[in-house]
Amino acid sequence: MRLHVDQRHERVLELVRERGSLRVAELAEELGMSAVTLRRDVEALAAQGLVERLHGAVVWPAGQSRPAPA
Repeated sequence: MRLHVDQRHERVLELVRERGSLRVAELAEELGMSAVTLRRDVEALAAQGLVERLHGAVVWPAGQSRPAPA
């Protein structure tokens, strides 16, 4: 099932918030999308300051609180 861009962004944020950081390839596989699409989504989220983009990874921004692990 294909997700709308807003749904993809929400899912990416949810996973990065939960885990702190993820490799792009791992995240793309988990979400069932191409790495190219995921990189584009991560760039859009990073431009809004919602995540930080590193070489091959996406991380939750320093200074933003994350929920405590369950």
